[in-house]
Amino acid sequence: MRKSRYNVAIIGATGTVGRELVAVLDQRGFPLGSLRLFASAASAGEENEVAGVRIEELTGDTKLTDTDLVFLACQETVARVWRSRALDAGAFVIDLGAGNAGAPSMPLVVPEVNAAALARVREGRLVGSPDPAAIALAVVLGAVSQIVAIRDIVATVLDPVSLAGRQGIEVLEQELYDLLNGREPAPPRLFAQRIAFNVVPDVGGGTATLETRGEQVLREHVHLLLGDPGLPVHATRVQVPVFFGLSIAADLRLARSVTVHELESHLQSAPGVLLVASGGEVQGAPLPLPTPATVIGSDATHVARVRVDPEVPSVACWLAIDNTRKGSATNAVQIAELLVRDYL
Repeated sequence: MRKSRYNVAIIGATGTVGRELVAVLDQRGFPLGSLRLFASAASAGEENEVAGVRIEELTGDTKLTDTDLVFLACQETVARVWRSRALDAGAFVIDLGAGNAGAPSMPLVVPEVNAAALARVREGRLVGSPDPAAIALAVVLGAVSQIVAIRDIVATVLDPVSLAGRQGIEVLEQELYDLLNGREPAPPRLFAQRIAFNVVPDVGGGTATLETRGEQVLREHVHLLLGDPGLPVHATRVQVPVFFGLSIAADLRLARSVTVHELESHLQSAPGVLLVASGGEVQGAPLPLPTPATVIGSDATHVARVRVDPEVPSVACWLAIDNTRKGSATNAVQIAELLVRDYL
C-alpha cells in the first residue's frame, strides 16, 4: 500500500557508505517516516550529525517490525543474516553488497540502465545495488548501445581504497604516515601488497581462471545489468593509493564505425552521464578532465577523452565516478525512490 512516509533502517550506518546513505536520503528529500541506524556496539549511542538520530546497536534481539525499507551497507557475513530477518519482517531490502551476482531472487539495478528489472522485486522484496565499477560502465555502455552494438569491452579499473570500507582508508592512512616518517609499514593485512605509493593489480584475490574476484564480479554485474550474458568483458582491476573516486579506462569494440560527434551528441543527453566533450571550454580555457579528486560529491558518471578508431572500429574513453556516492549510496536511494513510486 502506498504511503506518504516510509520507515527506513540502515544496517552498517557508521561505515563510509552508511553515512553517505543518510546524507543522500536527506539531500534528495526521501519521504522518511522513521529512520533507524544500526551499527556495532562500538558506535552505539553516537548521534548521526545529518539525521540527528542516535545509532542503535545491532544485536540478535534487534526487531525490524513496521520497517518498510532496509538498506544493507554492511559486510556480507552480516548482510546474509539480516537479509533474511528483514524479509521475514515484511520489509523491502536494498543490498549494497557487491558480491551477490547470480542470486536469482535478487535483481541488480542501476535506474538509468535497467529500472524495469524492479518489476521482479514486488514479490521477492529484494534488490541489489551493483559493484560501483559496474555501475559506471553500465551507464555508459547502456547509452552507447542505443546507437551502435558493442562487440566486446576491455577495461582497466583503478580502485580506491574506500571500496574496502573504512578499514581500507585506515590502512592507507597508516602506511602513508609510516613511510613519510621513515618507518616501514606493517606487513599487508587487507590488500595484497603495500598500497601507499604503489599500485597493485590484485583486487579481491585470484580465482582458478587467474581472473581476480573483483574482475569476475565486474563481468557478472555488467552481464546482468545489460541483459547480455555473452558479451565479452575483459577487465583488469588495479588497487591504487587513492582514498575516494573510481576511474576506468575503457575500450569498446563496435559493430560499425561511428564518429566522435555522433557519440558525444548522444552521451550529452544520456541519463546519469556528465560528458566533458572534446574541445569543451569554460571562459576560453579547456574543461578540466574528470579525476577521482574532481568527481567527489557528484551523482553522475563522468565521461571524457572520447576517441574513435574507424578501422577497428572502436571507441576509447575515460570514466570517473564517486564510488561512495553514485557508486553506492545514490544508486541505492534512486532504487528506493522508484520502489516507493511504483512498487510499494
